[in-house]
Amino acid sequence: MEALEKVITDYAREILAPYEGPQEIQFIENIPLTAIGKIDKKRLRKQLNYILFFYFT
Repeated sequence: MEALEKVITDYAREILAPYEGPQEIQFIENIPLTAIGKIDKKRLRKQLNYILFFYFT
């Protein structure tokens, strides 16, 4: 995963201004989807907030 993370950050540095690039990249196993197959943004936010809560405490 570290190699993929480096590829993504290097690419972002090439095409974005320094302040626009990602500060951190996190990989998740599966993205929650709605019944019709779209990304369920509410459940995704809850999932990411849960991860960040334990990351910073």
